[in-house]
Amino acid sequence: MVTIRLLVLVMFLGMLMPLLAAAEEEKNIDELQAENNLLQIRIKNASERENALSKKYNDCVEELNKNIENVKQLTITVAQKEDEKAKIQADAKKELDEIKKKLISAEDEILNMQAQLKEKMQALKDKNAELITLKQGLDSEKEQSAAQQKNLQTQQASLQKELDELKTTLKEKEETMAGISGQLTTAEKQIKEISAALEKYKADEAQTAALKESLNKEKNALEQSSLEIARKKEETSALNNQLTEKLNQLKQGIVPEEIKREHGQKQLDYVKKLNSMKLKETNAYTIIELERYAANYIGLEKSDEIQYILAQLYEDERRYDEAAVIYAKLIGIWPDGTFVSKAKGKIRDMEKAKKIGKEFSQRLLSISCEGEKGEKGEKGEKGEKKEERWLNYLKQLFAIVDTSLYPYLDHELDEFLGCYSSSPIAFEAYQIKAQNLLRMKKQEYLAIAVYVKAIHLYPDNAQLAQVYFKIGKTFDLVKDYQNAVSFYQEGVSRFPNDKNAPVYLLEIAKIWADKLKDDNKAIKSYESVVAAYPKSEQTPIALFELGKIFEGLKRYEQVIEIYGRIVKEYPKSPMSPSALITIGNCYELMSDYEQAVTSYQRLYQEYPKNSSVPEVLYRAGRLCEENLNNADKAIEIYQLILKNFSDNPYAKKTDSRVKKLGK
Repeated sequence: MVTIRLLVLVMFLGMLMPLLAAAEEEKNIDELQAENNLLQIRIKNASERENALSKKYNDCVEELNKNIENVKQLTITVAQKEDEKAKIQADAKKELDEIKKKLISAEDEILNMQAQLKEKMQALKDKNAELITLKQGLDSEKEQSAAQQKNLQTQQASLQKELDELKTTLKEKEETMAGISGQLTTAEKQIKEISAALEKYKADEAQTAALKESLNKEKNALEQSSLEIARKKEETSALNNQLTEKLNQLKQGIVPEEIKREHGQKQLDYVKKLNSMKLKETNAYTIIELERYAANYIGLEKSDEIQYILAQLYEDERRYDEAAVIYAKLIGIWPDGTFVSKAKGKIRDMEKAKKIGKEFSQRLLSISCEGEKGEKGEKGEKGEKKEERWLNYLKQLFAIVDTSLYPYLDHELDEFLGCYSSSPIAFEAYQIKAQNLLRMKKQEYLAIAVYVKAIHLYPDNAQLAQVYFKIGKTFDLVKDYQNAVSFYQEGVSRFPNDKNAPVYLLEIAKIWADKLKDDNKAIKSYESVVAAYPKSEQTPIALFELGKIFEGLKRYEQVIEIYGRIVKEYPKSPMSPSALITIGNCYELMSDYEQAVTSYQRLYQEYPKNSSVPEVLYRAGRLCEENLNNADKAIEIYQLILKNFSDNPYAKKTDSRVKKLGK
């Protein structure tokens, strides 16, 4: 009996020992688990501190990179400005040298005229000197005549006295009559001499009168000379004014109209004679001469006749496309000219003969002659300036011609710009030329040169901001990204209020991000779009691209912050649905599954028709099922897919998940 009890006790102890050991082991596991949890908390706290310090370090590094980049950019900008300044100074010096040459030539002409005038003035002074000498001589003779007359009067008085004395003593001295007679004879001689002197005085008086008359004539001649000098001065002044006007015209590159017309008529006679010779060997040269005349004298009479002859020569050379566009030029520039109907007939004849295509023919015949009204004296048959109609023709031709005629259009644009380079309408012609060069092979840099020329010739044009954008685009096209960025930045700097300014900034950011792979500069550029143009349509795009950069850098918190702004501030933007999806992805990567589910659900709530909704809801359900251990929530989300997107491929996957959870 005792043995049985001992045996039972031993068995009981044997069963109790494993239970006690298991309890002790469970207690040790709980302690280890608690220690592990405490260690995890410490690790998490250390990780958070490390992340905070890392963030501060990254911010410092980023700020340092920004400062370095700003210094580099400033250095590049200063160098560019210095280069531009040197170029402008060189161009200005060249123009100044040319103007100085023209002024020296004009000054030589003025000096020659002044020398001639000086000679005439000297002759006049000599004439005046002669008149003064003559007058002085006349005055001297007058004084001598007056002295002689006074002497004669004195002698007459003395003689009269002597006569009186003789009469008084006549009676007393009758005996001495003979002596007195001798004295009387002497007196008579003296009287004769006095009479002769009187006659001489009378002759001198006549001579004096003649001298007076001669002096009056000289005086009248002097007055006539003064009038002539005044007239010459007026002519000289008018000539100086004409010379000044011509100098101003020469400075501006303007040839006087009368000279142009005279030369144009000579040139017309020459090219018509050359064409009338009908020499096939000189056809090519004749075409060149006709083109030169057509370009330089488009405003003169009969210039349309030259265009018609030129088109015929192109036909003879079997260059039918060029011939057709020149016939079309007659339609566009001389709508009421005598050759319009002939030109239209020629185009139709070439179409019938299948020398040109039907569509090409119809588009050429549809060219209109609309243009802006011109000044009086510059109007054509319908009152428009010829340059306006010419430019309108070129604009329409740009839309019509194909690859084979691109060089012709480029040549025609050069001819137009050669005639009207200083006209305001030339700005548009430069744009057309650059666009035409861009569609030609390997002419991108020439197009850039044309755009840059337009910038410098028309610095105040309202459309200049677009030119900067086109230059940037062209540099981007040839993979010259630094210059592309430079022109985009200059365009925004000069025209910050232009409606396309945020587009230019966005292009800069894309170049830094996609082409030059500089995340820091790309971030700075995207941030500048957001800061400067918060209401622009480009701002949500900039925020979205900025978020993509931070996503690539695994800076998920910044991604969530930036994309959250898109959803909040730009809910109608096409970027908002994608922003919500990315926010959910970032929360997943950060293991914040509840926030990820919330973001995915917001996509369904705010953008239910978005094509990504079924996939995103499915992901949200799987997160609830696998990471949050919330089967009810998962089924609730799956039911939304089955109810609203039953035809979507994710509906089948969702159905299998619901069935599995239902078991």
